[in-house]
Amino acid sequence: TISTQTNSDNVTSESLSLTPGIYTFELSKTGYSTKYQTVTVTAATTRLNFDLLSFNTASNVNSSAFATIIVRWGENPRDVDSYLLFNNTNPQAVYYGNQSYGAIPSDKNNPCATSDVVASLDLDDTTSYGPETTSICDGSKGPFEFKLHHFSGSSNIGASPTSVELITRNGSRYEFVAPTTGFAGNDTDVWNVFTIDSNQVVRRDNTIS
Repeated sequence: TISTQTNSDNVTSESLSLTPGIYTFELSKTGYSTKYQTVTVTAATTRLNFDLLSFNTASNVNSSAFATIIVRWGENPRDVDSYLLFNNTNPQAVYYGNQSYGAIPSDKNNPCATSDVVASLDLDDTTSYGPETTSICDGSKGPFEFKLHHFSGSSNIGASPTSVELITRNGSRYEFVAPTTGFAGNDTDVWNVFTIDSNQVVRRDNTIS
């Protein structure tokens, strides 16, 4: 059962009756990113706050890219690394050790303006919070997989908390929030965030390995 309340500040809250377990919520509203957030529900009453990102609040977006990926996190882990993997028959990766594939961008602020850039890690943040951004310039080189690795620092990806925003050229926007449980809290943690298949369809992965 669901009951809805809206207070004097126009903030809406809903009460749901759920059996204990792990649930992924999908939230969508016109003008906002579609958001996926996984939570653990216990026998006690659990209060959850969901904040949707407005379309006009996204920063570091490369308008000429097939897709832009923006990673944000907290103080710890201090360094969370983005990994974009693509082309199943000849696997390639764009990450801190290989920050572009194809040509080398002449301008990291607009990497897709350089011919033959397939993908680029435009901004690599190593001192907490982000944003860390990756651009996919050539969408035909998929399918793509996007992952985050706990590189250094305490706490864990889920407790940080960590979120990924995906913005595509066709105007679709998605936000993925890391699960709150299941991480070891060290450099063995990898969050498999999403995939984009060969038909350029975005699919939520949201697993930990």
